Formats: sequence, structure tokens, C-alpha cells
Amino acid sequence: MRTPKHIGIIPDGNRRWAEEKKMTKEKGYENGLDPGLILFRLCKEVGIKEITYYGFTTDKFIYSDFYVLDDYWPDFNPEHFYNALKWYNEQDVTLGG
Repeated sequence: MRTPKHIGIIPDGNRRWAEEKKMTKEKGYENGLDPGLILFRLCKEVGIKEITYYGFTTDKFIYSDFYVLDDYWPDFNPEHFYNALKWYNEQDVTLGG
């Protein structure tokens, strides 16, 4: 399977995830750490050499070939990663990576 050399991650939804669960926003950020570590290990396992995490606090504007999850970041799981790799493998090579 073709895999990218580099992926970028925007871990969005920590605060909204916590608010929906009646927690403080700080709890959302705390719960957002484990998905990042899981994703790091998964990337290492399949040979992705570089990861960029981009954090922000305003709504995002997306263009180009981004794989977007409809779930909040604290709900990230390995299936999301493998679905993204499958999606990537089906993309036109000229779009990047």
C-alpha cells in the first residue's frame, strides 16, 4: 500500500467535545493528548516519517486534499487512521505527498 511521507493533523473539537460531555474545556484538552500519541505510534508502525500537528482556537477553513473526520479529536481511534490511509491511497498522486 502506498503511504504518505508526511501527514498534517489538526486536532479540532477538544473544547466542544468536553462541553458536550459537561466537562471543562481543560478536560477536553487533556483527553485530546492520548489520540495524538496513538496516531504517532500508528504512523511509526506504517513508516510515515513526519507528522505535523497544527493547533488553533478558531473555526477552520479547509481546501485542497485534506482528509476530514466528522468526529471530535478526543474520539480519534485507529480505524480513523486506517480509513485515512485507504482514502489517501485512492487519491490522484499529483495532489501531493
